[in-house]
Formats: sequence, structure tokens, C-alpha cells
Amino acid sequence: MSQNIYLSRYVGAQTVVDLFPMLNIDLVNEAASQITNRYSFKAHETITCIADIERYYRVRYFAPFDATKTNFKDNAFDSCISTNTLEHIPVHTIVSIFRELRRIIRPGD
Repeated sequence: MSQNIYLSRYVGAQTVVDLFPMLNIDLVNEAASQITNRYSFKAHETITCIADIERYYRVRYFAPFDATKTNFKDNAFDSCISTNTLEHIPVHTIVSIFRELRRIIRPGD
């Protein structure tokens, strides 16, 4: 979630998905504190629940979530960022995820 907190200063909104609900509110607050201090960003209130992450950082978090079959509209997103994930996913599942990403990410220039 660190990269999402950082990026929230520069993008309109973000959607984060996890196969399993693994979000740790304490770690989110620690990351927010470090980013705020390091980059002199204005501090937000302490995060107490997932709804606060959307309220303060415009990050929607969905878990559990199947990235192979989303309910998102076609061309709903500008881009996709994935970190520390693909090496844990079987190849046949990655292919299905990429097919879904092709559907939900807007074609770029």
C-alpha cells in the first residue's frame, strides 16, 4: 500500500485488489507516516479502517478478489501496476489475468 499512498498525490483514484484480505491498518499508517515525513506531504488523520484509505488517499481496496473475472466495465482503468505478485501466480492464471486486464484497461497511445 506504500506505493499507493505515495501515488495518491499524483493520480485521481486507485483500485487495489488482493486475492485474500491481507491489508494491515498498522502498516498502512506506518507507511503513510514515513511518506509524509520523507516527502513533506500534508499528513492525514490516522487510518482506522479500509474506508479511511479511500477517504484520505482515494484508494479502493477489494479483497478477496478474483482478478481473472472482474465486474469492472470495459476500458475502466488507465493503467495497472503490480508489485511482488506475479512470481506467486501460476502461469495459466497469469494468462487469464492479462486477458482481463486487456479488457478493463483503456488502450493507450
